[in-house]
Amino acid sequence: MANRTALRITLSMVAVLLTYLSFTSSPTEGDFRCSRFRCNELSSNLKGADSLDLPHKVLVENELDSKPRGHKEDVKEETRRQAPKPPPLTPDQVWDNSVGRGCKLVAYMEMTSQEIRQTVEWEPESCWQIYPASDNLDAYGWTSSEMSNEFAKAGLETLLDQLEIKGDPAGVSLRHLTGGTDPDGLHYSGTNGKYDNFYYADQGMIIALNNWSPAKTCTTYKDYIFDKNRALPRLAQWSDLVFLTYQDLALRLPPIDPADSSKLTPLRYVIRNGVVNKDTQLVIDRALEKSGQGPAGNFADKRPIGMDSEAGKALLGTPNGDGVSWLLVQHKSRMGGRRVKDVTVFLPEGGGAGKACLLFRIVGEGDE
Repeated sequence: MANRTALRITLSMVAVLLTYLSFTSSPTEGDFRCSRFRCNELSSNLKGADSLDLPHKVLVENELDSKPRGHKEDVKEETRRQAPKPPPLTPDQVWDNSVGRGCKLVAYMEMTSQEIRQTVEWEPESCWQIYPASDNLDAYGWTSSEMSNEFAKAGLETLLDQLEIKGDPAGVSLRHLTGGTDPDGLHYSGTNGKYDNFYYADQGMIIALNNWSPAKTCTTYKDYIFDKNRALPRLAQWSDLVFLTYQDLALRLPPIDPADSSKLTPLRYVIRNGVVNKDTQLVIDRALEKSGQGPAGNFADKRPIGMDSEAGKALLGTPNGDGVSWLLVQHKSRMGGRRVKDVTVFLPEGGGAGKACLLFRIVGEGDE
């Protein structure tokens, strides 16, 4: 077992070196395809390490810079501000970027935190793990309020019944409206960032409803609220804020014991409800085609797309999928070693104005 682990880590480090070398030339559409094929070759020798050969070449909606999420690294404020908008990508580039990112995320989910530490130069565990969430939210300009769950299950009733999810979820709305100074002295701006989600913390499900990261809203609404002379807040990623909220709700269930992370009900499902991101929509259409399925339809008529397929990795690597992975990768110490097993694309009952939903199924050791 020790020899296998050592071989796994060695091969991962070789793959990281290849990733570094791939940055030395300008990426082309052909480069993306070659990287994807190298990913497939590696996967036959090392489960999960295929992704580490693929560079992250695109700035996606939920990522401000190339640094890993969930950390308070010491950087100048100007480097934390919104990066210039990249030029539009071709559909093939969007697909290949998503596949490459998905490969990398699958590898991180399969590895332990210690294995990740020996492979990359950043700390995989997020620094935002503290209970209660208010200790972090207040310090970084976030406010939390209860959200009506009147329409939480609209269009999802049959799906929830099939998954045996009972009762009503807790609705939580997070808003980032005002600027300030965080505990490390960084002056941040208000951004109008918002994360509106529903939580079944007792049954292991999150329904992601309306989510706009500070990096996104500060460009969309910059004339309204964003101060160009200040940075974005360090606590900004969907994965960190959703984790803090999920943990809060779970640990409030009796008996209350904040020190006992085993009280966190294992996360089993994340639904991205009504996808509007154009890149994700493009990937959805191609993933359904490649997996031999027709356009998005009723949940009962659709098959799960596994993470061992190119289509599954592409969906995981979209702006609506990668946050689910980071939620698991960067909170392993609290969430356990869980991973996304597959994703199902479907339309909610009533059609949902034609906007597809994504159901990510999450498993752990001993699960199906």
